[in-house]
Amino acid sequence: MKTEKGTWGALVYDPLTGKRLVFAGEVPTVLTSYWAATVGEQLICEIELYAYICVRWQLRKELTNRYGIAFIDNESSRMTLIKRNSPSHAMFLMVSLLSLLDVVLPFSVWCERVPSASNPADLPSRGKSAELGKLLHATDCGDIQLPAYVLDFLRRDQFDVELAELVKFEAL
Repeated sequence: MKTEKGTWGALVYDPLTGKRLVFAGEVPTVLTSYWAATVGEQLICEIELYAYICVRWQLRKELTNRYGIAFIDNESSRMTLIKRNSPSHAMFLMVSLLSLLDVVLPFSVWCERVPSASNPADLPSRGKSAELGKLLHATDCGDIQLPAYVLDFLRRDQFDVELAELVKFEAL
């Protein structure tokens, strides 16, 4: 089974500071291979949630005790974020990671659906970060590399309590 490259993008606007940040990257092959083997070839739900995880991880301290709005371009991913549960094991591990982050560094988010045509984050997910940065006077922050132990957490056959404790501790 050939695993396709998974690219993601995100736009963050902070109304308190006025910062506009653009992120874009590629999902690590260890994840896309794991997902392809466990959920099949259609990975858009996982990639969309991965983008949110990357931004949430990268900005975890800046977002602590804040409120926000996340525009998600996939209804399954949006509902997984809202319900904090999923019948998909891969998606369940991702929301478990987000829940761990929210326990340690609380962030309350409202999730709303926005289709690709209306979603500015669609540009960086297609390799057009500079175009979006110029259009919105945003800083291009590039890719976000999640730590190896986070990638390990997202590939477990079952929820790993010891690894969860490490993620929780390291998030600080």
